[in-house]
Amino acid sequence: MTTNVFSIISSHKIMACDSRWSYETDKFLYYIDDSGYDKIIFNGVIAAVFAGKANVIELFKKWISSGCNKDTMPNPNGISIIAYNTLTDKLFTRNHSFTYPSDKNPQVLFSGSGAFDAMRSWEKCNDCIKSVENACLTDVYTGGSVKFLNVLSFEHNILIEQTQLSDLFDLLKERGFVMRKHAKQLNTIAEPIKTAMNDPEILKDVNGLSSGEASFDAPAPEAMIEWQENEIQELSDFFQSCNK
Repeated sequence: MTTNVFSIISSHKIMACDSRWSYETDKFLYYIDDSGYDKIIFNGVIAAVFAGKANVIELFKKWISSGCNKDTMPNPNGISIIAYNTLTDKLFTRNHSFTYPSDKNPQVLFSGSGAFDAMRSWEKCNDCIKSVENACLTDVYTGGSVKFLNVLSFEHNILIEQTQLSDLFDLLKERGFVMRKHAKQLNTIAEPIKTAMNDPEILKDVNGLSSGEASFDAPAPEAMIEWQENEIQELSDFFQSCNK
């Protein structure tokens, strides 16, 4: 679960997202904030923010960092992408939840579980970072520090040295949290996983993550929609245009 916001207004071109990664079962929600594994990537030309399955996002982050070879583009099923070419002002979007103020006149794009909360906040503050911060207060699946990139000034707080995806499992055990569900309703009181692993079910889930039997997500409803062939081609064309 996540909240991504990208303003394409000429005076406020900022991409922002939260920093929570999670894993959910029928009984529990596990999450880690501020892990150092960011959902935003910037390679000097392309800025992109992702939602969806962490293992697919990892493939795309590595692919973008290595030069976007058209013959090795990963399959995007399982994720949604908002990407921007800072040289040509070209935008790629797919399956964002909301466009403000309208689809015909897009100024701000929102995606993720906290998209609606962020959009309501934007209507009052007109600020991407504050919109994500406010979504953190109202959407239990959004949290941690807000990561951002100003695509005009290139000011950002994206970590140069990124945590490896594989390290999230150890970080979860060390300083992650778990929320329990009762009758499929989430109890928003979070317990440190360190102490909660006294519960055999929680211990089993955490060990399953560590062994690779399960994976982290930054889930969003739009990321679950299967990509069509023409959309995959459009994505490939976008990234190849960035190499010209």
